[in-house]
Amino acid sequence: MNTLTDLAPDYTVLPEMAGDVFTAPLAKPAHVGADWLEPAQTAYTAEDNAVWDDLFARQMQVLPGRACTAFMHGLERLDLGRGGVPEFGRLSDELGALTGWSVVPVPMLIPDHVFFWHLANRRFPAGNFIRTRDTFDYRVPRRVRPCADADRSHLCRLHAGIWPRRVEGDAL
Repeated sequence: MNTLTDLAPDYTVLPEMAGDVFTAPLAKPAHVGADWLEPAQTAYTAEDNAVWDDLFARQMQVLPGRACTAFMHGLERLDLGRGGVPEFGRLSDELGALTGWSVVPVPMLIPDHVFFWHLANRRFPAGNFIRTRDTFDYRVPRRVRPCADADRSHLCRLHAGIWPRRVEGDAL
């Protein structure tokens, strides 16, 4: 009898989910394909970049002593505070050199099976937007830790290994 470890994984095609598998009722924007990827990263304004810088600085004030050493090391290596919203192409080049992973723009929260399919293909789906000053203090629960720990190859392997179990319906 074959198990998941015996089978060669094929994550090249996004699987169709059976009708009895719950997926969040998200309305996919017309301009994105089945993979929910945006055609390009948003061109951020000077104000968007200033909001990023302020949000990042705020997080850097509270993370020491709360975040693990690996996470803090990843933040340092990726230099996400170098100024402005990180450019996904540059960040992907840096992640690729460290781990073989990339960052891809998505328009919003995406369905779980699409999210985990991207992880299985070593892509971190990242929101292609930034909050405004008006929503600066709004906090939502994180869905997944940011890609700062992506320079840790054992964590990358863990992320890539989650998707097959999720599709089979195992609880995470």
